[in-house]
Amino acid sequence: MSIPRLPILVVDDNDSGRYITVHTLTRAGYQVIEARSGAQAFEQLALEPALIVLDINLPDMNGFEVCSRLKSDPGTAQVPVLMASASYLTAENTAYGLNVGADAYLAHPIEPAVLLATVQALLRVRAAEAEVRQLNLTLEHRVRERTEELERLNQTLQTRNEELAAFSSSVSHDLRTPVRHIKGFSDLALRALAEQQAEKAVAHLQVVGRAAERMNTLIDGMLRLSMTAMRDIHRAPVSMQQLLDVSLEELTTELIGRQIVFDTSPLPSVQGDRDSLQQVMTNLISNAVKYTRGREEARISIWSEEDDSTVTVSVQDNGVGFDPHYQSRLFGLFQRLHAERDFEGTGVGLAIVRRVIEQHGGQVAASGQLGVGATFSFRLPKEPG
Repeated sequence: MSIPRLPILVVDDNDSGRYITVHTLTRAGYQVIEARSGAQAFEQLALEPALIVLDINLPDMNGFEVCSRLKSDPGTAQVPVLMASASYLTAENTAYGLNVGADAYLAHPIEPAVLLATVQALLRVRAAEAEVRQLNLTLEHRVRERTEELERLNQTLQTRNEELAAFSSSVSHDLRTPVRHIKGFSDLALRALAEQQAEKAVAHLQVVGRAAERMNTLIDGMLRLSMTAMRDIHRAPVSMQQLLDVSLEELTTELIGRQIVFDTSPLPSVQGDRDSLQQVMTNLISNAVKYTRGREEARISIWSEEDDSTVTVSVQDNGVGFDPHYQSRLFGLFQRLHAERDFEGTGVGLAIVRRVIEQHGGQVAASGQLGVGATFSFRLPKEPG
């Protein structure tokens, strides 16, 4: 058996008896520390002994009391105690010593071979118990990790189910509208042709064409959203300032002929997927540019706020805003609060923003007033969660 790193504490007020015990253990390779009383024994506990050889007759307190106090203290309860005595040798004494917590009980003088065998046995038991405790801690840690993982998966599944329900609702409503137009105006065109009303048939077919284009646009939007959902998140340090610069460069053509004042402050770096977060930044700024189109001077502010655990980036504009009563619809698929004749779009951009930010463990938010403007924000954890 390997020699423990921690020492063995020998507690005995009898010099000759203590010498024999210490000599036996030292020759066997053990590190030994000594105490002549119960008070000294408790002082030596600071050295974290691996085992205690405890005599019963001590000048200040008996070994039974020392053992009882050791075993009642969580800090020393796991330390094996080998109790030894030259006078308390009855069966009742042995039983009492074991009942107060002793792990073994021997009579003085102890045969060296018996002492060493008993010490080795107690240390083996302590090592086995320590291993079991470590295994239990490891198991508890793994169970906790697995539970947290299952909770995350359940939350993801719940989010996916909600999105699927919203997706189904959008498909049943938004895609059916152009289909109804195609079907209805196709029938009208056929009727007009049968009645030799060519001009009316052409007008009906033009409506069919616009409905088909609208349907293609909606399908493209759904594909973009589904591709966002399937994309793996590759986390790395991402400079939000660089994302802002790229977004403004990408939107250069949309700014031609416009008087737009951008009020920006330096943005921090976060941990995330660069391509996905670039899409978020571009979508939000593009929205602000689009919905300030009617302003003689558009103002768009972009800033960030931080606390101990999160970073929040906000994009604010002085555009047409929205009715706060419909705020909950903003990040839904195909949800639009303005007519397409006023502002083009499919209502997919903000749905993608929400999907990406939630994939990063963050949240989105929006506030606004009709005719005043709107603020869109996303909050990301500083550390991946």
